[in-house]
Amino acid sequence: MYLVTFDTGLKAYAVAPESAFDLNAETSLAVESAGFTWRSDLQAFIRPGGQDLEQIASITKQLIELGHTVMAAQKHRFEDTQTGPAATSDPERSEHEAAEAMTRRLVDLGINAETTNTGGNCRATSITLTPFARLELADAPGELWSWCLYQHGGDQVLCGHWDSADDHTVAGKARALVHAMGSIVA
Repeated sequence: MYLVTFDTGLKAYAVAPESAFDLNAETSLAVESAGFTWRSDLQAFIRPGGQDLEQIASITKQLIELGHTVMAAQKHRFEDTQTGPAATSDPERSEHEAAEAMTRRLVDLGINAETTNTGGNCRATSITLTPFARLELADAPGELWSWCLYQHGGDQVLCGHWDSADDHTVAGKARALVHAMGSIVA
């Protein structure tokens, strides 16, 4: 298992194996190829830089593709960008209606998305990223859009909220995140 996060004290990304068992030549090569350097004093790979969700998502995806379980975290920074009724999700719209609307918007942007039942009659927009990973977007009525990255049999590895309830804005952010994670499997 690996932890992928941004260390605010070091002002750097950290990729830390749970144990020496997780640290193998193939994984070390992949992480070092992404610009990380092993720090034995921290027992982690470190790469300086500013906080960027795309960077955390990229290395997380690489580790998942190598067969590792990954816990990823990024500090959430909420910024109220709502500027009026057009930027606020409709509190009367159901979760199912929101998921259907987001799915249509992403398909219009060329993203292979579908609406899925996540259990308990809850709906989300699902995007298959690889045979082992998918991204789901959900909107609770009147709330900000949330997203979760899942691996293998449904394990959550990275979740968060976007700083908007506006479907158009969120679709653009989802598209950027998908492209940052690599090609979508057809």
